[in-house]
Amino acid sequence: MFKPDNPFCRVILRPSYVYKGIFLHIPRCFALRYLNGVDGIVTLQVSEGKKWPVRCIYGQSSWKFSKGWAEFVLDNNLDEGDVCVFELISTKEIVLKVTIFRVLEDGVAVNQL
Repeated sequence: MFKPDNPFCRVILRPSYVYKGIFLHIPRCFALRYLNGVDGIVTLQVSEGKKWPVRCIYGQSSWKFSKGWAEFVLDNNLDEGDVCVFELISTKEIVLKVTIFRVLEDGVAVNQL
């Protein structure tokens, strides 16, 4: 079973996270503990090392990724039902390593990036 060494959260991608609107809401418990006070650019990084700057905004007691998230979605061919694991690998400049699990319609994971 996949388990990162650093603090992490998992997000199952909903239609609004990958299609129209394209915002990603960060789980509140993770954001409060590890992103508290962050209102600006964070870096998303995949295992191959490629990085994307993404705007993290706080509002109405929640955190979400906005500007830059759509580019990350498109560049990584994310789709509804995929699972992203966000692992906090740097707190000085917030860097989240993203591991992607793709899911078939029957719910079986097919690959990991």
